[in-house]
Amino acid sequence: MRIGIAVGLMIGLLASPAGAQRVTATDVFNADGLTWHNGTGPTPWLRLRAIDVSVPPRTARTAGARAIQITEGGDPFGRLVLLWSGWEGNGGDRTEYWLKCLYKWQPIYEAAHLYDSFGCGNDTFRARLWNDQFTSWQARSVEVSLYVANAPLPFLASFQPPSWTSLAALDRNPQRAGVQVDPQLDGAAVVNYFTGAATVRREQVGGLQRAAGKNFYIAETRPSPFRDRATMQATATLKVNNAAPQTLWTRSYAADWVPLDGNTDRALGNETLSHTLQFSSYPVGTVLTLAYQAQIDRLPFNKSDQPMPPPQREPIEDLRDGQNLNFDLRGLTYSYSGALSGGGSVSDADAPPVCVPKSAGTLNITLNLRNFIRDLPTDLIVTLAGTRVDATTVRWTFDITPNQCVSLGSANALVKRVWGQLLAQIEVIPLFLDDRCNRYYNLRLTPVGGDAGNWINAELYAFCFENAATRVNVAVRNINYTAYAGGVFESTDPRVLYQFLQSQVIELIRYGDTTGDGCVDDADLLLVLFNFGATGANPADVNGNGIVDDADLLDVLFNFGRGC
Repeated sequence: MRIGIAVGLMIGLLASPAGAQRVTATDVFNADGLTWHNGTGPTPWLRLRAIDVSVPPRTARTAGARAIQITEGGDPFGRLVLLWSGWEGNGGDRTEYWLKCLYKWQPIYEAAHLYDSFGCGNDTFRARLWNDQFTSWQARSVEVSLYVANAPLPFLASFQPPSWTSLAALDRNPQRAGVQVDPQLDGAAVVNYFTGAATVRREQVGGLQRAAGKNFYIAETRPSPFRDRATMQATATLKVNNAAPQTLWTRSYAADWVPLDGNTDRALGNETLSHTLQFSSYPVGTVLTLAYQAQIDRLPFNKSDQPMPPPQREPIEDLRDGQNLNFDLRGLTYSYSGALSGGGSVSDADAPPVCVPKSAGTLNITLNLRNFIRDLPTDLIVTLAGTRVDATTVRWTFDITPNQCVSLGSANALVKRVWGQLLAQIEVIPLFLDDRCNRYYNLRLTPVGGDAGNWINAELYAFCFENAATRVNVAVRNINYTAYAGGVFESTDPRVLYQFLQSQVIELIRYGDTTGDGCVDDADLLLVLFNFGATGANPADVNGNGIVDDADLLDVLFNFGRGC
């Protein structure tokens, strides 16, 4: 029994660690007695100070920086907080300071970004000492300070993960892939979904140093000056056979922190939803894929209060990064003329879906042309080179020269050359578990451009003799297909705090039908009798316990006649 691929990726249980955050003062001018305590940078704390500096009579001393730039650090989105402050100990014009060209201004607490620059001339960051006495030296004290820290980000402070009802209890044959359900015995099932429950926390900025006196600094804690948002989204989907998945329900939750918001914690989720799956509505042989996905994200805002969403990812990039694809040929027509003539068609029933090889990091795929040209007696494997047309369109082309003599019905033919192209539109759909390739996919590809975009030609020669009189021209047109691909699930984006994805694959069967014809009859009884005592995987092992025995015989007898 396969429940599917379960993925739970936790990224944000702990607060994001602070990296090095530093500013650098440039275009600096200095004076005796005024010192850069931590240098001019890069430093997390820029300090220009004079403590009890003796100044000669009628003398002014001034130092500062005309420009300051944030050169390192920030949260993963380059956001920082700055605290500008100053203090002077002598009053009046004896000791003076300027913060961003503001004279003796109160502390300035603000949002900033990596590589922000500040400059307004001499008074960007300046201190001045002045001795107004005519004969005596005087002690002067002043400090100008700029402290930089990383902006805090929301993180998961506590979390109860999502969960949902497992249908494994309904499995009639645990030895087979998927959950085997007989819709006559189990006509419906209620699936409960818990969204998960999260407490998301945005801590305040601690340890901010403010100049407050002679060799005296106050470590302050302040709320973040940025806006932040946390979101949770939970979605359940159902895929029937090879059709595109349909959304059963979706729930979205959001929590916001405004700039200078003193409240740290927000709650998300904590809801239970239900859906009834009606097995009796589908015929025996149907494969149902239930998928449940939940994700928690954080969305930062910049200092202008604008959101900072992730870069828009093109669907064709998901196609390039994914592995393999489910290729379902829905139909085509073919004709040939010349030394031999005729034609035919391939229907959806003639060509079941196949898992087509494709490596991650490329758009190239590998197809068997026998699926397109049915008269080919042997497989003809060809690699189609994929190229990007635009963000939602891919073109696959090929041109091969097999030079292979094959039997086409009553005559032999030399397959000289085969060439063509497929042009597909890429559509983003809900993520689902594809039971053909056993991978999660989020893209559907369908033909676009008609016969001009999707065609195959072949050059053949009757009797395997290459001559103008024996040439046969083959044309494959009206190519219709659906493919599923993509599905890069785990994200390295720091906006993602948690991801969850789980699927259950349900196959509808007729219990006791060992031959798979939908009817429990003599053929099933005989299959059990002829395999009686066999062990291991065996279609006659009705209950899937690993041995064909009395229990399997009784299961067939008790269900005899069902579905007939």
